[in-house]
Amino acid sequence: MKATIFALALAGAVSVASASSLTLYDTGVNSASLPLGPLGLDSHFTVPVWPIFNIVTPNAAVAFHGSPLWTANTATADWISAAQTSSGFLPGIDHAYGLYTYQEAFTVATAGAYNFTGDWAADNCGAIAVDGGSATMFSASGTTIGGGANATCSASLLNFENTTPFSFTVTLATGTNTLDFSVFNTGAPGDR
Repeated sequence: MKATIFALALAGAVSVASASSLTLYDTGVNSASLPLGPLGLDSHFTVPVWPIFNIVTPNAAVAFHGSPLWTANTATADWISAAQTSSGFLPGIDHAYGLYTYQEAFTVATAGAYNFTGDWAADNCGAIAVDGGSATMFSASGTTIGGGANATCSASLLNFENTTPFSFTVTLATGTNTLDFSVFNTGAPGDR
């Protein structure tokens, strides 16, 4: 049995409240926004928080076509999972119970308020933050699944059988910022 965690994020567009725009990518796609296919390395997301292995820092993310229980991949987004090396999975090493963070870095040319909207799912629970939680999100909705990314989360099937819409506004500084999807793996039902 292999316990694996997965996150589907930004299945919708990110809209911008200011005149400036951002370039963000859905999970599991290449730079042309086309699905990578199973185990394709997702160069847009890194996994800086890994509960047991730190083989590569930062760790890579890979597109994943997994359990039939999960909400289906879309034409513009695939589930992603943590990879254990820059070239993908190491054979025979399982994912661990615990917290994983999927992080997408993006550049802001004009400081101001930005509105983020989309859909996401997590196996098992999760929380969205900007800049590691240091940015204050306003009017946030749908930014937690199953009570958040912690050991007391609710590992309901609804967390990954359906997507959860999210919407929030955040004030961003000029320069590099991050969009963080923290996901807590409880082990089951991610076992397969």
